[in-house]
Amino acid sequence: MTLSPFAANRFEFEDQTFQDITDLGGDMSHRRFTGCTFRKCRFTESNLTGVHFDDCRLVECQFTLCNLNDVKLQEVTFATCKLVGLDFTVCDSFLLEMKLEDCMLSGANFSRMSLEGQNFGGCELHNCDFIGADLRKADFSGADLHNSVFHHTDLRNCDFRDARNYLINPTENKLAKARFSWPEALALLEVLEIEVKVL
Repeated sequence: MTLSPFAANRFEFEDQTFQDITDLGGDMSHRRFTGCTFRKCRFTESNLTGVHFDDCRLVECQFTLCNLNDVKLQEVTFATCKLVGLDFTVCDSFLLEMKLEDCMLSGANFSRMSLEGQNFGGCELHNCDFIGADLRKADFSGADLHNSVFHHTDLRNCDFRDARNYLINPTENKLAKARFSWPEALALLEVLEIEVKVL
């Protein structure tokens, strides 16, 4: 096990690579990472209050039940990461630019957030909360949306092609010009108790 390099009283990190760090619990608050890369690092119940990730890339990392209060995600890429029980609604909404590449998110909270154009394509989004969110033009193509909740959500111009396991009520969400694939689009009729017979 590699111990955390952040125990010392140091708060600014630039152009560094952190690899295989598995003890990133505890207090990491108010640190700034600029141009840094994290590979196979594990953040477990970490206090990330006020942390600023700027132009950072996180690869095969795991974030579990971390405190994201006032976290700034500025041009941050999560690649094949596992994100469990994270409340993104408490992040700094003015500095929220993140890209998700083939990530697994479980129990994430995006309710009432403005995420226009956000890319969720190819991700596993299980038990996530999108209630009241503005997701216009978001990309959900190829995503697995098992048990994720959409209610009073703005999904206009979204891309759901090849997405699966979604349950979206077209009477309770805005879906104008959203794109879906056949036969998965039949799920839109399930909540209306409409049966379609394919000849």
